[in-house]
Amino acid sequence: MEKPTTYAIPRTAEIRSHRLESGLVVASTFAGCGGSSLGYEWAGMEVRWANEVDPHAALCHRENFPECRLSAQDIRKVLIEDVLADLELRAGQLDVLDGSPPCQGFSTSGNQQVGDPRNLMFWQFIRLLDGLQPRAFIAENVPGMWKGRTHGLFCEVMALLKSKGYVVECRELDAQWLGVPQRRRRLIFIGIREDMGIAPAFPKPLPWRWSVSESCPWIRSTQTNRSFRTIQSPGSLPSPTLLTNDARSDVIAAGHPPIDDPEESAPDLADSVADRESARVPPGGQSDRYFNLFRAHPDEPSPCVMAGGGNRGTAGPIHPFEQRKMSILELRRLCGFPDDFALPGPRARRWKVLGNAVPPPMMREIALTLRKEIFHK
Repeated sequence: MEKPTTYAIPRTAEIRSHRLESGLVVASTFAGCGGSSLGYEWAGMEVRWANEVDPHAALCHRENFPECRLSAQDIRKVLIEDVLADLELRAGQLDVLDGSPPCQGFSTSGNQQVGDPRNLMFWQFIRLLDGLQPRAFIAENVPGMWKGRTHGLFCEVMALLKSKGYVVECRELDAQWLGVPQRRRRLIFIGIREDMGIAPAFPKPLPWRWSVSESCPWIRSTQTNRSFRTIQSPGSLPSPTLLTNDARSDVIAAGHPPIDDPEESAPDLADSVADRESARVPPGGQSDRYFNLFRAHPDEPSPCVMAGGGNRGTAGPIHPFEQRKMSILELRRLCGFPDDFALPGPRARRWKVLGNAVPPPMMREIALTLRKEIFHK
């Protein structure tokens, strides 16, 4: 497969126009703002029901998927019969059950906690799987789940999934090889109901990747405005003293319209813990002081976007040449979302839902493989 000439994510409406072409129906748990949902619909499937308890993420999902029946209940209170009624299906008729249970207790970027109560949310996914009996399921989590202290929980989850009548495989996939300009490794579980008589199938890595500057072409030539200075040479970094403290400035991109919403803008680092440290980090480098402080390299995929990076007191991916974090517009593209994907609320919450989301192009590749290699057969 040849690499497209330009990086382009279709508008949300164009992606959603594919949603009924396969006739396959999806129910999504721990749906977040809808990264997985958009990926499924891009692959021609219909996400008919979703569950998300976080109010802000649920609001994002509702705005972008108005035809989806969204449950904002605690998943522990969700009844099988209510889900089937919303889906207008009987047990065994659902095509795909999707889920991204909370991963904080498994993550190696924090303190792995075997007893973290959020780990038990995977058992709620298994409870719904047992009751709905879909033809297939896809679950997503962090690679840390099968490493270190939580490996025993991973083995227990795998055994439980198989005990419900599914052939199950699990692999670690990296979004940068599945059409996303971001290094994002995720553990993907795929299960196929035993009566289907087919083994799970995973997407093959693409032979190319998207870089930061390909997905955000203005990165190399951001025009000078009241807060940012154009950096002509990637060999030097701006001095923090040249920047103002205005965190509401717009990113004005060459060939891209100015941003009217100040919440889309990129905060500088003048008041953050990473201010002085970031000036010492070269493009493509990482701070040896702050774990999540990376400076993106323009010719490589972005470092992983973490959910907490939008807060002033935390580090996160920063601009290749400028003394600032990425803007929300840039994050949309680095996370594989359309420019018009609705993200209501303040910047930190927008950053959080993007950092928690499954990148839509990644899920599209997974769902297309399921559609072609499982359901078409």
